[in-house]
Amino acid sequence: MSEKNYETSELKELKDVLQAFTEFVWEMEEYLPEFYHFFDTMRQNIEIFLRVGEEDEEQIHEILERDWEKAHAPLVGVQCYDFQGTHPEAEAGTCVYFANLLTEIGRFFEPVSMLGVF
Repeated sequence: MSEKNYETSELKELKDVLQAFTEFVWEMEEYLPEFYHFFDTMRQNIEIFLRVGEEDEEQIHEILERDWEKAHAPLVGVQCYDFQGTHPEAEAGTCVYFANLLTEIGRFFEPVSMLGVF
């Protein structure tokens, strides 16, 4: 697990990217892939956290990281999903959009860089 702490503004930004990602997958897929549900759960958990005004930010971080890991489970995770293979008719820009959304979500789960910290 990373030791990154999120600001409320970062959680809102992550929620917005998760919203865009889940809406995109929902529109593109006839049958939702397994990983979809973990991303949607992450979005819903952030929404609940922000609405309730919870102050235990450590707990939401643990929950989000847990779901991020589950979204990458072997055999059913997003890394096993071939968007272009599933949608050969999709334009290159659509494939890039999918990859960019996923990359944008992933940056929230990158470990805190220790560069320059001694």
